[in-house]
Amino acid sequence: MRYLVIGLWNTFVGYALFTFFIYVLPISEYLLALTLATLLSGLNSYLMQRIFVWQSSAKVKSEFTKFFTVFIGQFLANLVLLYVLVDHFNFHPLWTQYVLGALLILLTYITHKHWTFKS
Repeated sequence: MRYLVIGLWNTFVGYALFTFFIYVLPISEYLLALTLATLLSGLNSYLMQRIFVWQSSAKVKSEFTKFFTVFIGQFLANLVLLYVLVDHFNFHPLWTQYVLGALLILLTYITHKHWTFKS
């Protein structure tokens, strides 16, 4: 349940940043907006998961390395899928990102539970 709550929070942060970069800043490139939003929300995600979800006391360096590996994998999958769906199938970047983000949550939960924050 904690992962769901923190996941929803981080998803909101990521979507808010993505939307902000798309509409408020002069960033017309949606992949750059995704990259910036993902980097900022990724740091938020690590801290929130470590403290509130997994209540980890493991060494930060080792744990962060694992988290970052999962994070980069998720980001690259997201980036490729978003590019394909927007540039080749003409999907809207905002709505496509919302759906992709929701789908990737389950995959990252399983990976974090069984590898990153494994007790």
